Amino acid sequence: MGRQHKKNQLQERLKYEGEWQENDLVFPANGGKYLLNELVSKEFTRFTRSIGYEDFSFHGLRHTHCTLLLAEGADFWYVMQRLGHRSTNTTHGYAHAEKQDRQV
Repeated sequence: MGRQHKKNQLQERLKYEGEWQENDLVFPANGGKYLLNELVSKEFTRFTRSIGYEDFSFHGLRHTHCTLLLAEGADFWYVMQRLGHRSTNTTHGYAHAEKQDRQV
């Protein structure tokens, strides 16, 4: 699959010759541009529902990612930076499950 994917990417670059934006992305939008967050989220939700996972969201993956990092002892500031949060309150809000686990 890797070779085929690279071949497809090359064909896309040629198709958008002169207009291609090289951002070194694995899954770019048309013309090499960044995918919109809303589009990725919508497609992820559509896919998970199609396989029977109704309550599974792309945003929920961020919560899981944050919770697992903190539960494994990752530095809070590292996690905050990794998620792109500007406020510590936002990251603390994501870490709610990790806090509950420690209280049990």
